[in-house]
Amino acid sequence: MTALREEVEKAKKVFIIGGGFIGAEFADELSRIPGKEIHVIEIMPKLLYTAFDDEFCDEVFLFS
Repeated sequence: MTALREEVEKAKKVFIIGGGFIGAEFADELSRIPGKEIHVIEIMPKLLYTAFDDEFCDEVFLFS
């Protein structure tokens, strides 16, 4: 975890693979760090797609 934290601190761009609960939470936390460009890569059509309905997933996308 320490090594991961150090790499994230050095990076300007961070790519997260997976838009489920963990990926979305991780992206949210990292987005609070100034100067970081965060990208979430998800195979499903929307983030959190398997957990919530389309309307909620659309709202998540608007705030990301």
